[in-house]
Amino acid sequence: MTETVRSVLVGLLSGAAVVAFVLLFVLARTRIGPPWLLVSLAGIGVIAVLAVVGAGGLESLFRPTDEWWLGRVETTLEDVWNGYADAALVGGLLIVGLGSLGQSLSDPTGKSAYSLLVVAFICLGAASFAVVGSRYP
Repeated sequence: MTETVRSVLVGLLSGAAVVAFVLLFVLARTRIGPPWLLVSLAGIGVIAVLAVVGAGGLESLFRPTDEWWLGRVETTLEDVWNGYADAALVGGLLIVGLGSLGQSLSDPTGKSAYSLLVVAFICLGAASFAVVGSRYP
């Protein structure tokens, strides 16, 4: 029983860390995220990685290499990734994608409507790829 609970928690935290880092990247690139949100997402991602893989994993996350920083997140969480992490990743990206789409459609003349559409497209596309990746490893 405790192994199942541990597996669920590790999977959900792994998925949450990846969702936080992906959102950090997407919101920073589209320049619609306020600074406090970007810092919060970075903090959530770092805390989730620390909880899942410990300080050694956190060191590998911040070690300077030629690899892209989102690629280092994948490398760090590769050993603890499971089906629950896939579900958390797909669910998180779908929620953000649909929320961004709804927000951009509710105020299509707003100054950030185009950026929200870009966020929605990226998140919904990434969720689709995550579903395919989880079904066909």
